[in-house]
Amino acid sequence: MGFGIAALAVAAAFSGSTVTAQASEPLTGSQDESQLDDIVVLGRPLREATVAFIEEVAAPVEGSGAAAWRQTLCIGVGNLQRDAAEQIIERISATAEGLGVRLGRPGCEPRVFITFTIDANETTRAMVASRRREFRLNMSGANRGGRALARFQNTDAAVRWWHVSIPVDIDTGIAANRSPGDEPFQAPPDITSPNDLGDNRRIITGSMLRNDLRDDLAQVIIVVDVDKIGAVTTDQLAAYLTMVALVQIDSEAQPRGYDTILNLFDQPDRAPASLTSWDLAFLSGVYGAEQSQISDEGRLGAVAAAMAHSVRVQQATPRD
Repeated sequence: MGFGIAALAVAAAFSGSTVTAQASEPLTGSQDESQLDDIVVLGRPLREATVAFIEEVAAPVEGSGAAAWRQTLCIGVGNLQRDAAEQIIERISATAEGLGVRLGRPGCEPRVFITFTIDANETTRAMVASRRREFRLNMSGANRGGRALARFQNTDAAVRWWHVSIPVDIDTGIAANRSPGDEPFQAPPDITSPNDLGDNRRIITGSMLRNDLRDDLAQVIIVVDVDKIGAVTTDQLAAYLTMVALVQIDSEAQPRGYDTILNLFDQPDRAPASLTSWDLAFLSGVYGAEQSQISDEGRLGAVAAAMAHSVRVQQATPRD
């Protein structure tokens, strides 16, 4: 499953010009209370602040955990000059690799597809119309539903995105539900153990505390409206795209006060120059937490605990 060349062709149909990204320049930002020197964020203890931040910015599918890339990641960028496109791909790839994600080889089919356009609403509507099953995968827990898809096609945001995730067995990595197009399962005549079911086996622990499923990202579509990104640098935009490519971010989040690149378009004059320590801690939390808890609160707490641990490790590491 992936957009590949088909999506690129659809997006390219609406952009007749080459986009030139602004060169990176050093920015100076104010030191606000969200800095981590004293492990106090916005006047709150670290753990409380991480929970509040995750509740504000994370957007997992309802009833699911925060999905992460656990299959090979391949990134494609369309309608952008090669040097800027390569800079964005390199930033996302380097961050993903630091989180333990396997990277695809050159020429692989993109699972993260980023396209730049001069009319994002028209582009996204055309993409959804031509590949609707790619967006609304007929599988429980795969996306955020019809209302979210409508917002994806009609927004004034400079950047919009659509995530598809798949619930998989936490031990085997096998999809928990059949995907559209899968062959119907035919059980062997004699079943003596779960292994006789092959890839269709699923072992249930019976625990009321442990969830047997995890959520894996399968595809991310990102559309950038070049008329609305303003005077951001390539470094800033690459960092912002890294966040939405690697984690399910709420498009309506307002993490003001936190030192995060996610404020790039809401507070451009105060936005950091790149990913911050807080951003990297959040990514480490999502990718480092097991999220095997049954409840949404338990999974969120696991990510918050892993994020807080990452912050403490950063603080304990000597700075140059």
